[in-house]
Amino acid sequence: ATSAPHLVDTVANNVTRTLTRCAAALLCGLMIWASFPPLGWWPLAILGVGGLTLTIQDAPSWKAAAGLGYLSGLGLWIPMMSFLRGNFGFAAWAAVVGFESLWFLLLGLGLRLVLRLRWWPLAGALLWMVQEFARDRIPFGGFPWGRLAFGQAGGPLLRLAAIGGAPLVSFAAALAGGLLAYLVVIRRVEARAGLA
Repeated sequence: ATSAPHLVDTVANNVTRTLTRCAAALLCGLMIWASFPPLGWWPLAILGVGGLTLTIQDAPSWKAAAGLGYLSGLGLWIPMMSFLRGNFGFAAWAAVVGFESLWFLLLGLGLRLVLRLRWWPLAGALLWMVQEFARDRIPFGGFPWGRLAFGQAGGPLLRLAAIGGAPLVSFAAALAGGLLAYLVVIRRVEARAGLA
């Protein structure tokens, strides 16, 4: 039989892990938002992608991965669409934020799937491109705001726009974030093996 204090500790640990993952997902969305003007802190998009990838990797279930993806979408779209509240009202703002965040829910599910692959940083970057491609077109002609590329105006990845436009810049930013996450995973594995 499980003792009451042990059960309380287990529940508390599970709640703490869940809240930490949720806060991390929101923070990752906020970091991506901070890469856009007027802040223009372009490295934060790469950190946001890497952080979201690690957060999704630590998700205990598909449902959690979807929820974490959605929360990161909220972290991006709530501040990005804040001008809508004053001009079009709360309902319009909430509808746009809620809908656009659904793309990140799908991204969370996709990331959970590809994180099982050997070349997951590359697959994850391709998923970001697919998500942006779909979001730019669906529904009603799409909504191209919030592309990773648009947050790279002050960074070195902007040069890639001359070769492949915004899609290549977004791909490179997502790949850089995925590779950063990959390095963290490698370090975790080494630490567990006692090699660090």
